[in-house]
Amino acid sequence: MKLILITTFLLSNSAMAFVSGPSSVSEGENYVSVGIQAERGKVEPNENRASYQDAQIDIYKLKYVRGLEGFLSLSRSNFYLEYGSFASAKEQVGSTLFYEKDQGSYITLGFSGDIVHDLEKQFGFYLQASPVRSYNTNKFSNPRLDLFAIGLTSAFNVSDNFFQRNLIHYGSGDGTNQNSYLAIDTGFGYRLNHLVGRQLTIAGSLFLEADIAERKDASYDAAFSPTGTQDRIRSFKYGTLFGIDMALTDSIGINVNYLQKLGGYDARSTQIFTGSIGYKF
Repeated sequence: MKLILITTFLLSNSAMAFVSGPSSVSEGENYVSVGIQAERGKVEPNENRASYQDAQIDIYKLKYVRGLEGFLSLSRSNFYLEYGSFASAKEQVGSTLFYEKDQGSYITLGFSGDIVHDLEKQFGFYLQASPVRSYNTNKFSNPRLDLFAIGLTSAFNVSDNFFQRNLIHYGSGDGTNQNSYLAIDTGFGYRLNHLVGRQLTIAGSLFLEADIAERKDASYDAAFSPTGTQDRIRSFKYGTLFGIDMALTDSIGINVNYLQKLGGYDARSTQIFTGSIGYKF
């Protein structure tokens, strides 16, 4: 059961600007969660620092996970469905308005499976797609909404209470004004069950997110790029991620996370807060 907590924590907390990832349940089980994601800090749309402005994206999520029985001989396999609704603030510097505030929504379908899952280690993958998306794709500061994404996950016990975890994620972009990208999250977690008498895990990691394509934004170029030039938009950022995962009862758990950018450029936001509560049955 130790690794179940590790895997649940690992898979419910994707870094990469918190693109939705899977949560893990056993075969025949169901999991429902509601959550919120608040992106704050700064929007950095152009290399000219005069373009920087306050970030504000609020995402509300509803997720359902079903544990599949004996699928493809995997140690554990899940199907998941997520609906999200979000609002993004207007993008404005001084009296210049670049984009009005916007509201959007999406539906994500996914599958996750563990190739190895025992008391000491876990190695798995996930595949997901967001075929339904509605929002202003021209805005700079939007959530990551990919046509499809793939990821690899792993976790290893170092001791009874200490473990190491990893995530590698590829997102395709949305086929319009959102670049494809690669994200890596690696770090450690510590279980405090023996101290508090219930499942409680804290974790910290380093993350890296890098676009592998680029685009331009004529509106920001007109205001902030030297005449006759265009600024390449190709996000790169690195930072830290901290999270807490706690069981309130045998069936109900909560999760909170904080991500902080430490360096990079072309950021949609530089701080991300998430929180969720889930019920397993």
